[in-house]
Amino acid sequence: MNVSSTSDHAHPCDFRLSRWIDRGWGEVACEYRWRSTLNPQACDSYPEMERCFLFEVTTYYSEEGVQAQEWLRFDAPPFTGWAFRNPTDGRQCIVGQERFSASTGWAWDRHKLGGRLPIPEREARYAIRAEQCYAFHCELCGATENLMEAPAILRTFEPLGGGVWRYRLEKGAANVWMDVSAEGYVNDSAGIGISPWFEG
Repeated sequence: MNVSSTSDHAHPCDFRLSRWIDRGWGEVACEYRWRSTLNPQACDSYPEMERCFLFEVTTYYSEEGVQAQEWLRFDAPPFTGWAFRNPTDGRQCIVGQERFSASTGWAWDRHKLGGRLPIPEREARYAIRAEQCYAFHCELCGATENLMEAPAILRTFEPLGGGVWRYRLEKGAANVWMDVSAEGYVNDSAGIGISPWFEG
């Protein structure tokens, strides 16, 4: 995507996914990097963009959830107690929570479990879909522009058989999962080997 450039100050450009990591328990971390319109060389930092910040906007969709004011909430298994600010708009967050200083040149976006996963009575496929984009805002000139439409984020929970269910998170090439039963954690794609809920 072309990003507007100015002659007197920098904006972020060349925004891209550099890698993703399976964090275990069906969680994934995505590392994004970008460059400066005034300094196209890859650097560890871009102090010329200290007045710019990057943010994400994520919108969630699910037949299982109920939109209540600015939150999508879940009151029944398997996502009981989960809640997502909907939409999640990083412009309203402090740095480090869906909002990042453009001067760093890189940032992590981690997609975590929203809580426990109680087994539902009905055997079916349950899903939460999210659409996400990344953008920047420049405090010097007031410019706000999209940098990238990220792949959709899809969280699903479905039976595998034998009382085992699989929670899966997919985002582009990232595909991670965790298996659970009525007794708790069974396994995950990273081979963590212990429950995310640290049950004794």
